[in-house]
Amino acid sequence: LETQIKQRARNESPFPEADVQRLLVQSVDALAYCHHTLKLLHRDVKPANIFLSGEGDVKLGDFGISRSLATSKAVAMTRCGSPLYMSPEICRGAPYDRGADCWSLACTFYHAMSLREPWADHSKGGMMGLIRAICNEHVDLARVRQIYSAPLCDLLEQMLSKDSKVRPSMREVAAMPWLQEAVRSASKKTAISAAASASAASPLRLQTMLDIAATT
Repeated sequence: LETQIKQRARNESPFPEADVQRLLVQSVDALAYCHHTLKLLHRDVKPANIFLSGEGDVKLGDFGISRSLATSKAVAMTRCGSPLYMSPEICRGAPYDRGADCWSLACTFYHAMSLREPWADHSKGGMMGLIRAICNEHVDLARVRQIYSAPLCDLLEQMLSKDSKVRPSMREVAAMPWLQEAVRSASKKTAISAAASASAASPLRLQTMLDIAATT
């Protein structure tokens, strides 16, 4: 994902919203599995650790500093992660839980949507200036709101809440009806478009692909 962000930033070409939604849903699914099934915190979610397959599907990687939690409500204490994507509670040295990964994922998608690193305006203040900004200021979502839909930007804002208890769990994000419907709609359009391009070569293949699109 990091490479694609850099390419789009150079070309001043934002990701289409359908692509952002698809990547977000897949990233959320991966983190939900870590949090709720494996009882594992990733602790270093960032664009460089979200790998994309040749088909553009998400693979969450680099679990080198992940931490296993004994229960789903357990908290961790060690400060870790990439500074630009660290949550306020980690910056303060306070206990943290799954909400820290939620924050990091939101910063990652802010980077993808704005094509700017989070807290880029505070880079001249050094590490202490960055930590103060993360703990006391808010990511400016004005740029992304000019490009992307209100529901998507509102979700990003909720995930970037200073209070970790206000941030949604990955299960809650994955279950949001508008996000599920948006991804289903985009998948259906892709299937129909692919079917149309295949129709001249194989009418049977066209019908099969349209049948698949109708059931998704």
